[in-house]
Amino acid sequence: MRTISLIGLLMLAGCTAPMAANQASNVTENAVAADATIPAPTPAPAGKLAGVDFAKPVSAFGTEPYWEVEIEPGRLQFTDYSVAEGTKEEWALAAPAFAGNTAVIQTKTKAGVAVTITLTGESCLEVGEEDNRVPLTATVKIGDRTLMGCAGPKRDDVPADNSAG
Repeated sequence: MRTISLIGLLMLAGCTAPMAANQASNVTENAVAADATIPAPTPAPAGKLAGVDFAKPVSAFGTEPYWEVEIEPGRLQFTDYSVAEGTKEEWALAAPAFAGNTAVIQTKTKAGVAVTITLTGESCLEVGEEDNRVPLTATVKIGDRTLMGCAGPKRDDVPADNSAG
């Protein structure tokens, strides 16, 4: 009788081991399948609009009130010069969405107010600078406030005019 009980116990142990291995195999296969469905993060492609390379720093600015938005790889900063000393605020950087002749950046202020920066590939005459045209027209909407201005390569990144004259 002991022999029969021992044989039954060994058979039972032999039946459960492959089942556990089979379950472990299924778990591993499911994990691999789940990993295959998660896309790897890719950097947002930089684009160009009216010759302005968004992989390099871009500056949008306006007067009355005087303001500036610096759009740089890894950084988006708004400065409001309409108040004494000017106030600066970093905003979460979002990649521009390019469509036709327009680039749109949507983000939020630190207070959670929606911000939409729209840059259009139409040249803009800088106020007070009769001979200074920049390649883009800028509209910055911060909540209900709308700021109008111009945009182009950040001044430090504007190639020097090497023409002799």
